[in-house]
Amino acid sequence: MEYPKRHKNHVNESKSWSITSNVLPEEWIIRQLNERDYGIDGYVEIILNNEGLVSGDVCYIQLKSTEKIKWKNGKAKLSNIKKSTVNYWLSLPAPVFIFYIDLDLKELYFCSIEGYIRRNYDKYLNSNDTMGLIFNQLYNLETKIGLINFLYLYSLEKHKEEIDSSLRTLVMHFKTYLEYILYNQGRDQFLIVEEERIFCLIDLYKLLKTLSKHTPIKWGCMDIREMYEDDFKAFGEISELHELFLTKMLVQLQKQLFEILRHYKELFTVVEVDYWRKKDVLLFDRLERIDLDALEKDPYEYLFNLDNSLLY
Repeated sequence: MEYPKRHKNHVNESKSWSITSNVLPEEWIIRQLNERDYGIDGYVEIILNNEGLVSGDVCYIQLKSTEKIKWKNGKAKLSNIKKSTVNYWLSLPAPVFIFYIDLDLKELYFCSIEGYIRRNYDKYLNSNDTMGLIFNQLYNLETKIGLINFLYLYSLEKHKEEIDSSLRTLVMHFKTYLEYILYNQGRDQFLIVEEERIFCLIDLYKLLKTLSKHTPIKWGCMDIREMYEDDFKAFGEISELHELFLTKMLVQLQKQLFEILRHYKELFTVVEVDYWRKKDVLLFDRLERIDLDALEKDPYEYLFNLDNSLLY
């Protein structure tokens, strides 16, 4: 007597979802989609707080599986990804991750599609109907470092527009920001800072903090409120800021600025060079022409040279 037989693909699909559920943090919410023909199997609601609050942090996921992932030098390739599917992923309003699952070891590895395409942009453009994805063995979601990398990449993609806009503002007004930082340090420490200069400080502070928080760069500047509290303890004047504490803040912001520029110059002009050359040649060109070694060695001489050039 014959009976229906469950297809192996269906068995592997069930195994993949089971592994995904076991590997992801238990407080995260996994939702499967019924319609999966277009390259999305479901989405994950990421809980980023200790209270378990669902705050709208969502990413799309596509599950791929194999009995045994073949690693070579910490890398594994997943082939035959339709370019049309990649185009669809890139059009979606939330970050997209491919989960590559080792059914034998019950391990889950991930790849951020948007970031992968930016790093391999020419290969993507030159591919015909299909392309491959390279997975990193460090991106194992079951490990602490893997989870940290996943959250970092998620945050990076979620805030990409904000990051790019902030970086354009910083680079296009780089000379003005550098002038402000350098020429507002070391003044008479007992004098009160004018409101206009305080507003400039707050704008610069917010800009650099935005560019720092989505990177591995540690934010090393005192809080604005802390600055005012320290000023009050020293001078006893409410709601006033003195040159002493403006200088202290600007010294910290100067260091932060140099670290930010070094990080984004490496990212935009080396790691994602093909993408930014084509997508934003002006931003790419400005970043590439910033000489960070000369800037850090003598920022005043560097600013002088900017004043005497047509670079900015």
